[in-house]
Amino acid sequence: MRNITNGQYFNEYAKKHYSQRFKGEFIPFNEALMDGSVIWPLFSQAFIQQRCLDLALDNHFYLQNLQAFLKKLPSIDTVNLFFGKDTFCQINLLGVLAVLEQFNYSCANLYLIDDATCEILEEKIEIDINGYMEIARALFTQQKIILSDLPYLNDAMERYCCFKQGNDEVTAFIRSHRSMSNEQLLQKALVLGQKDGLSDQIILKMIERLER
Repeated sequence: MRNITNGQYFNEYAKKHYSQRFKGEFIPFNEALMDGSVIWPLFSQAFIQQRCLDLALDNHFYLQNLQAFLKKLPSIDTVNLFFGKDTFCQINLLGVLAVLEQFNYSCANLYLIDDATCEILEEKIEIDINGYMEIARALFTQQKIILSDLPYLNDAMERYCCFKQGNDEVTAFIRSHRSMSNEQLLQKALVLGQKDGLSDQIILKMIERLER
């Protein structure tokens, strides 16, 4: 059994609190697909080079953080996915589903988690993985939305496109409050960006970009 989680923090929590219930390894997906550009196909050499450039990461460090995820995928097994409801988590989930389809998985069980408490909010949502490569490719390369069977993901894809086009609430707030200090902007924008799961690093990049 594979248990794929959205990032290192929840992965450590899940190993401690859920290992009796969910057997097998807990594998973190240490990515932030909402931040920076996404080149197709996922995790190709060109993709990795661009991600390292966009995220200002060393190639070795980037691959080391994703080693467990990429190494464990090629064998067919039951997969449980633990992801939050916000845009950041759902876009990562889409990337994972696309990679799972690429490795010939046909189904997975999704557990929606609370990003603040790490509690499981919705149990064992069965996902037919077929078609998620097409959904992911359309979104990441064309900002085109192909609706899925997952309501939270559909909402996240719409918000992702707004974010990429600069039509989101956080960008609008930063543009209209340029008289604030960067520290004030960051604190206010973090509250506005909670639904999208925007980190302080992502928002600081937005502020810097809009200052140019």
